[in-house]
Amino acid sequence: MRTIFKYELDRPFTRLDLPRGSKVLNVDLQHGHPYAWVMHEREALSGGHRADVEVMIAPTGGDMPTEYGDYVSTYFEHGGMYVWHAFVRYLGARNE
Repeated sequence: MRTIFKYELDRPFTRLDLPRGSKVLNVDLQHGHPYAWVMHEREALSGGHRADVEVMIAPTGGDMPTEYGDYVSTYFEHGGMYVWHAFVRYLGARNE
């Protein structure tokens, strides 16, 4: 069975410790703070197989590494005054 959890993010980078096989579905603001909504297999939450995932949030017109991961979403802040773009990079899996 799958479930979706949210994780608060920092700009510009956040490294998340997630169950292996997790998928970042969306990044957006909630109550003025950026969050990632991530889908997990419920059984994986209690397992020891973990993976590091980096989320990068870049402003429109801002510099960002060319090798940085996959596009996830765009969101607006302060009535559209600021436009942010979220990218995710799935790093290596770990066994704990």
